[in-house]
Amino acid sequence: MAVDGDGDCVNLEPFFYDEAATVAEAAAAAERREREEQEKAREAAANARRWAAHNAALAGIREYDPAEETYIYTRYHYADLSEFDLDEESRLPPMRHTAATYAPPARALHFLCDMINVLAVRIILPSSDRSDDGGGGVGFPISVYGSVIARDQLDYKCVHLFRRCRDDPQLITSEDELSLILTGPHRGLVLYDALYIEVDLKMKVKGDQQQGCKDKRLSKGLIVLDGVLLSTNLSDHLRTAVKSATLDRRSIMPCAVQVTCAYVTRAVEATVSVDLLHDQGGGAHFCGEITACTSTIQDSIVLHDSNKLGVADDGIVADGSTVRLLRRVIGVCLDEVLMVTIVAQDGDGANNYSRQTVDFTPSVNGGDEARVVCGVGSFLVKVNWSLMDPVIDK
Repeated sequence: MAVDGDGDCVNLEPFFYDEAATVAEAAAAAERREREEQEKAREAAANARRWAAHNAALAGIREYDPAEETYIYTRYHYADLSEFDLDEESRLPPMRHTAATYAPPARALHFLCDMINVLAVRIILPSSDRSDDGGGGVGFPISVYGSVIARDQLDYKCVHLFRRCRDDPQLITSEDELSLILTGPHRGLVLYDALYIEVDLKMKVKGDQQQGCKDKRLSKGLIVLDGVLLSTNLSDHLRTAVKSATLDRRSIMPCAVQVTCAYVTRAVEATVSVDLLHDQGGGAHFCGEITACTSTIQDSIVLHDSNKLGVADDGIVADGSTVRLLRRVIGVCLDEVLMVTIVAQDGDGANNYSRQTVDFTPSVNGGDEARVVCGVGSFLVKVNWSLMDPVIDK
């Protein structure tokens, strides 16, 4: 724009109002607002559906406890239950990082973590029901079925410790047999912040369910093991400790359940297998027991017990075949020793047994093996080591 001597503006461009463009812009803005409002409405409807599904799932795992005068949750509920499948099993296998190499090797030590070994799950009967009263109480013998599962922070999925259907219950005939026969976990259990254990046990009642004979619930609920609390309670020199937690809801359930665990720091996963190389007795039947423990915690984890296997899995194996183990995964502190003990039938008689123990020094990867002659059998014990969740592999 230029100004002449009289102060008038020259070279002015004429102003044009494009009504069509203005109307188009306004229409486009209105359309954008409508789309945004529709998207917000769809998002709000989706959130409402998810919230309703979440609350419906919560209602299904919630029970009122008159003793506490509050509602308690019987299963894991710290997730969006509209999307989280409470029954999905963990697909993570053991020995995930056995073949991994670490450069430099000392770097692997940064990925050691805390782990939990479940040593025992025991039913606690009311004192008035510890004999067969012949009435409606919980008395011996009892046939127990149901599930005990664990969830850790690797995936929060189900890792079964005990699982039996109604047609295959565990028969308990005395006070000495109240510990459940555990068949898990199938992989190591890590303990960062918390470990969740869900209990759902029932007692089989003789009779036809269709005719009104209903099975009894023994115990149902959620146990939360606080990893932060466990670690702070350990002294500086202590690497492992045994702790028990009890699920006691006898105001609504007849029985309590006690879970005994070993808390292990600086831990690696040990996966055990046992092969029968030769049976000098001329047969292919391993009759005995295989257990494992560590140099600090002497509480044995039963890996195999011929007396606890079912009819279809009674320990019969051929020479060179793997002995079927009830459990095979153990968390071991890197500073300790894993001890595997075999108790096998001797050739001198049915009631004579020999015992042999073999020690293994933990590692962050790879494996070890040892040949053991015990009783009439020769065995090959193998252990594979693995870190649980090394960030280096991600």
